[in-house]
Amino acid sequence: MRYRFANRALSVNLVLFVGCSRRKLISSVPEPALELYRGGGVPEIRDCVDRYPLLRERVFILSAKYGLLSANERIASYDLILTLEMALAMRRTVWADVQRRVLQRFEPEVVMVLAEPLYFTLVSGLLEHEPAARVIWEPDIRRGKHRILGLLEAWGSELAERNQRRP
Repeated sequence: MRYRFANRALSVNLVLFVGCSRRKLISSVPEPALELYRGGGVPEIRDCVDRYPLLRERVFILSAKYGLLSANERIASYDLILTLEMALAMRRTVWADVQRRVLQRFEPEVVMVLAEPLYFTLVSGLLEHEPAARVIWEPDIRRGKHRILGLLEAWGSELAERNQRRP
């Protein structure tokens, strides 16, 4: 199945933000963020990234404690739930990180966000950012992750094919 954006094949530049989860790996040493989180849509995203390693650098986690994390950033396990007050207090700092570490670096055409509304608050500047990327937000992680995973899978497959064709 090919996903299409504006009647063209999925040969677009994507990034994915996923909200952190309450369930985490119990470890005495810092772990890569994508390995630490065990709930939400993270396990399925991790499986997809394991099949298509080129995706890993384009997956970012929105953390209640750390803000914006790349998939490989090593962090210690923690127990913290994002509140509205925290999200509002963190929003400016996280948005500056998103602009610097994600938007300027990758210049995505499509940004996927798999996160509950409080976590989306951290990246809500995407809706006003110029140049505008198409934002696909899935707030219902349990039921909606399959749509995001389908797009991620299709994109990973396309990236792998393109990479194999390069001399």
